[in-house]
Amino acid sequence: MVQKMGFWASVKNCMSNYAQFGGRAARSEFWFFVLFLALVQFVGLNLTAEQPEGSFKIHFGVYFYLGPQYPWFFNLYTGLFAIPFFAALSRRLHDVGVAASTIFVVPFALFAIVMFALKALPNLQQLQNGIGFAAAMIPLVLFLFFTSKKSQPGENKYGPNPHEAH
Repeated sequence: MVQKMGFWASVKNCMSNYAQFGGRAARSEFWFFVLFLALVQFVGLNLTAEQPEGSFKIHFGVYFYLGPQYPWFFNLYTGLFAIPFFAALSRRLHDVGVAASTIFVVPFALFAIVMFALKALPNLQQLQNGIGFAAAMIPLVLFLFFTSKKSQPGENKYGPNPHEAH
């Protein structure tokens, strides 16, 4: 029987392996950590961001911001969680047999292609908007596809199956 990692165990494991880009991470470990990051960001956003009294912001996702133009919370959040997130993502991709460098190569290659296409089509605003939308959606779809896949059974070139290692 496959033993899934719980919420707090996932958070603890991801934070204690914050710079461990090798090895594998189970689907539950990665997604519980993403849920934790989204909850921390939601709470922090509503406690620190300026907004009309009696309101709060709802957004979905994990965003990393860094710079003096952002509230202190976002700089702290990014400093604490960006590296652990990318390490967990790297291990998650390894778990399904994908090289972690894919998370960097695909978006940058896509960006270069889109920039070339936008320069080649300077007067076609609708087409440019469509290309920009596709450029944003393709990495999202790939991210969801790879991070939602089941673990490769047994050992792969990145290490033992996390379900079998515990």
